[in-house]
Amino acid sequence: TNPEPPELQNLSLVFTPQNPSPGDIVLVTISDEDNNPVEGLSITLVRENQTLSSLLSDENGQGSFAIPLGTIVVRVSGGQYYPVEFTIVVDEDGIDDGSLPGDADGDGVGDVLDAFPNDPNEWTDTDNDNIGNNADTDDDSDGLLDADEIASNPQTNPLEADTDGDGYCDGAIRVQSVCIEGDVFPTDSSEWKDSDGDGIGDNSDDTPFGDIDDQTNQTTNQTNNNTNQTSDSDSSDQGEDTSDSTSGNMLVIGGSIAVVLIVIIAGLVMFMRGRGDPESNKWLESDDALFDDPGPVSSPPGKPPVTERGEMIEGYEAIEYPPGTGLWFYRDPNSGQWVEWR
Repeated sequence: TNPEPPELQNLSLVFTPQNPSPGDIVLVTISDEDNNPVEGLSITLVRENQTLSSLLSDENGQGSFAIPLGTIVVRVSGGQYYPVEFTIVVDEDGIDDGSLPGDADGDGVGDVLDAFPNDPNEWTDTDNDNIGNNADTDDDSDGLLDADEIASNPQTNPLEADTDGDGYCDGAIRVQSVCIEGDVFPTDSSEWKDSDGDGIGDNSDDTPFGDIDDQTNQTTNQTNNNTNQTSDSDSSDQGEDTSDSTSGNMLVIGGSIAVVLIVIIAGLVMFMRGRGDPESNKWLESDDALFDDPGPVSSPPGKPPVTERGEMIEGYEAIEYPPGTGLWFYRDPNSGQWVEWR
């Protein structure tokens, strides 16, 4: 993977004097965005594609050269900075229609980078609220005072509304196009909320909503238990239903077989009759006789009625009943009932 290119900064140039005459020696002071002098930058003057002067800025970020006549291109470049290039036209009266970049208010910050070029007490406005940082008590407009951010532990950057760069502001105020409010962990880019207030960020917390999560887990477990119990009960009921269904099916199958046999037998009977075979008819007639009405069945003779009178034989009252059947009865002298005489 290729390394990311370095982030470039802007340069501020201050020329003294700002409106020199031809031949005058001009001092240029070069500083970065933090108003620190920049050493080792190339300073060149070019006229009609010819280099007239070339030098490097010293440890104070300065270099000097003589101003020539003509149309001059001034170029400053080098290091991790955006190059600066501008054109001036110098005649006998000096620089035509303008002047070199300078420091109008003399605060040491060139007009190019000075947010308040005419105010010697201000030069930077971090949050662009038109209040210079020297007078502004909340330079990044995140709702936290600069002094409180410097004294905080962990310390947040009073010039950065979102110290950890996670998109959530250090303070309770949203900063347009920078971050939204409410970072509970302003120096940890992986965390920004703590819903249950236990000191563990939601992204790392197994139960980010505390008791609510515990209750949810308990409810889920209870629901699972109830589901399992219901499933077991359903399985038991299903087993019973299956047993009942099996018994019912066996009865249906048995009944169906019986009906089929009856139909087969009836069909066979009809077939045999249709053939007209004497032997078959004889067999069928004998079978039919089994189903003929035998008529009334004779009941065995009973005892004679008690009121029936017999004749005295060998000292007993006796009677043949019914007459002519050869069945004789005698009357029991104790009970008066007829008893068969054997």
